[in-house]
Amino acid sequence: MTMASPFCRRVPVRLGVFFTSVLTASLWAGVAGAGVWQPAGVGDCPGRDLSGSRGSTPDAAKCDANFAGQTAVCWANGCTYKNVPTASCKGGASPGQMYTCAATATSPQPTAGGGWQPVGLGDCPGRDVAATTGPAPDASKCNQSFAGQTAVCWTTGCTYKNVVTTACTGGANPGQMYTCAGAAAAPPALQPTGPAWQAVGIGDCPGRDVSGSSGASPDPSKCNASFVGQTAVCWTTGCTYKNVATAACTGGASPGQMYTCAGAASAPPPATASSGRHQRGAVPSGGWQPMGVGDCSGHDVGGTTGSTPDPTKCDAGFAGQTAVCWSNGCTYKNIAASGCTGGSSPGQMYTCNPGAFTPPPAPPPGPPKVNGKHYLMVNYTGETQNPHDFVIDWKGCKVAEMGPDFEHGAEDISILACKPGKRLVIKTEFKNNGYWVQYDWVLLDNGATLAGAYRDPAGCGPSAGKRSK
Repeated sequence: MTMASPFCRRVPVRLGVFFTSVLTASLWAGVAGAGVWQPAGVGDCPGRDLSGSRGSTPDAAKCDANFAGQTAVCWANGCTYKNVPTASCKGGASPGQMYTCAATATSPQPTAGGGWQPVGLGDCPGRDVAATTGPAPDASKCNQSFAGQTAVCWTTGCTYKNVVTTACTGGANPGQMYTCAGAAAAPPALQPTGPAWQAVGIGDCPGRDVSGSSGASPDPSKCNASFVGQTAVCWTTGCTYKNVATAACTGGASPGQMYTCAGAASAPPPATASSGRHQRGAVPSGGWQPMGVGDCSGHDVGGTTGSTPDPTKCDAGFAGQTAVCWSNGCTYKNIAASGCTGGSSPGQMYTCNPGAFTPPPAPPPGPPKVNGKHYLMVNYTGETQNPHDFVIDWKGCKVAEMGPDFEHGAEDISILACKPGKRLVIKTEFKNNGYWVQYDWVLLDNGATLAGAYRDPAGCGPSAGKRSK
């Protein structure tokens, strides 16, 4: 027997099978935009968010004549769109790959004197020989005499360094790094004939490393048919390769240029679904104010878990001092933030200013706890698998998703249809960015299996999982 979801056609659910045998999902057709997104270095700015989308690259449909010159900031699992000119978008707490919406759809052409090629995030102290304004390097500065040398760019400008790019490490202000390819360098092929690495923004995830290589770009030989959909993370000194789907590679402490091994031969794949949560930037916490990305050695006086500093540690006695945070914790340093440079593990830096603003009000109490069966679900988008944990009370038709969004009241779950022991249709909505996912499941194998389909703003696909003890 085959059952098709009413909102994701051509996604069959075959009864009695654990992970549903699924044909291709029909994706909603996007609207072609009048312009194109152009990379504009690494950066972020607070607020001014209008919308969000899934995937590591901006939605082409969101760049049109009305949005020309405005900004998108992307991370490995999502993008946010801001109604602010890209050159003015700075000072945000969560730097990502920044894009500007170009009014015309023409692609930039390589210059006669060679061209700059992005090589991930990085920086090195000194060796500066010139500077320009704007988020991209000046094409005229990449010539035969500067081949192999380095540019580092931020949203406000670029600096040029007479140092070989692979040796440019250890700087305190990582930005989008470029190497000058020189006149002899040919532009990269736009249509690889087999699997190839494709850049997907800035990110990292803990563990799952299977190999490594030197250099700032991933080894082409490591992207093959058996590794399609998996991940490489690169820094200026080398790359690591992880056997994890790229969209699920989040939460690592050392973000670098992330790549996915793409099997398509012609064009980059459509934006893939992430783990179901749009990546959010850090916000000021208590008296802590974001100060960009940085680190310094020593001076540590304490530490806490979590990705944002503890408000109680910013008081009059610690004013002007520093916190450095990563995804898994923060360290506190008795040194002025302006003097905290040169460290080997850049993270989100904060300075303590107790009188800067009033601490935010306590979050509203979370939803009541749901007691029921625990299901480990997986949403499928091509080769990507996105896990979700749900607790379902079939008798009371109540659902909870295991995670901080639901626990802290930032995620709403609506019950659209419930037939206890047979079928469940729900919709999850995230208050911070408006992102939503709708699920339609049926219960199989005497309650051991839940299978069906999901739908979100980017498309739809199969969703299936097992009950967990």
